[in-house]
Amino acid sequence: MKTKLFYILYVFLALVSCQNTKKETQTNHQDEHKHAENEIELTDAQIKTIGLEIGGFEQSNIGEVIKVTGMVDVPVEGRAAVNPPVEGFLKKTEIMVGQFVTQGQILTSLEHQNYIILQENYLTTKNEVDYLLKEFERQKELSAENINAKKTFQRIETDLSIQQTKKASLEMQLRILGIEPTQISAKNLQRYVFIRAPIEGYVKKVSAVAGRFVNTQETLFEIVSNTHKHIELQVFEKDILKVKKGQKVVFYSPNSPDDVHTGEVFLIGQAIDLQQKTVNVHVHFSDEQSEKNFLEGMYIEAKILLSEQKQETIAEDAVIRDGENSFVFIQTKKNHYKKIAIKIKNENDKQISFEWAENMPNTPKIVKKGAYYLNAQMNVGQEEGHAH
Repeated sequence: MKTKLFYILYVFLALVSCQNTKKETQTNHQDEHKHAENEIELTDAQIKTIGLEIGGFEQSNIGEVIKVTGMVDVPVEGRAAVNPPVEGFLKKTEIMVGQFVTQGQILTSLEHQNYIILQENYLTTKNEVDYLLKEFERQKELSAENINAKKTFQRIETDLSIQQTKKASLEMQLRILGIEPTQISAKNLQRYVFIRAPIEGYVKKVSAVAGRFVNTQETLFEIVSNTHKHIELQVFEKDILKVKKGQKVVFYSPNSPDDVHTGEVFLIGQAIDLQQKTVNVHVHFSDEQSEKNFLEGMYIEAKILLSEQKQETIAEDAVIRDGENSFVFIQTKKNHYKKIAIKIKNENDKQISFEWAENMPNTPKIVKKGAYYLNAQMNVGQEEGHAH
């Protein structure tokens, strides 16, 4: 009887032990699977193919920034709308959009009979003034000798003054048309009025069509100077009090995000756009070469650097962004990499400073190049049910 009881007790203990062993095995397997979801292993061939690079932190000047957008602009004196000074018929023009023109260069010409009439009136008036000047001197001498009445002298003096005023007016009208009065004569009347570029720069718009009758209200050309370009940023009202003259600005075209340039805050607007709730901030380029690389009207993205200090950073390419969450990969052992959550503190110039979301070694080996490949491979593995 004792032997039978001992046997039953032995079987019971064995069954309990098996159950505990099974549960422990399942728990360990779950822990391993959970661990594997955040890790990935690559072969030497894969590492070579993607050019995976490992490294540590870099020391960069980085601090608080304001992210803004804006556009490249030119000052008022860098723009010119060219209207005809007088109505007339357009002659041919060989000026095309995008062409560079110098100040004073002929853009097109106008033709009209009124130009001839104006020159005729000027020459007639000029001759009248010359005659009255001689008559004035003659009447002046006669008046002094009491040979002629002073009334005649006064009339000549008045006529001379009227004609001199008319002559001055006609001279001014001719010069507005680009005709130099001293260069015309009865044998040398100018048939055309030439329209010249008021500034040097690139032609932005051309609406001059040969043979068309135009008036002074029509804009025939628009010219934009390629010098003194600047950037107009739109800073939201909530951030504008942080912006100060002299602060560094980092900017780039969305079409070329790797081609980064720098500038400096020069002027801060004193009025708020009530619809957009923004204030214009005027930024100057740091160098002439950067200025040449951007065209007037080009859209840009920028960061205004509010403060700078040396911090440990990594390149932006090393950070994986997933919505509001960010991660990096670190090397745990040869060919093994683990995905770690981070909290971004500051970022600019394609550099990011952050803090770890969990305790980490003092000198972790961070994946600097190839992080996106690791993340993609890990996601594929998870979809297939195994990430290792």
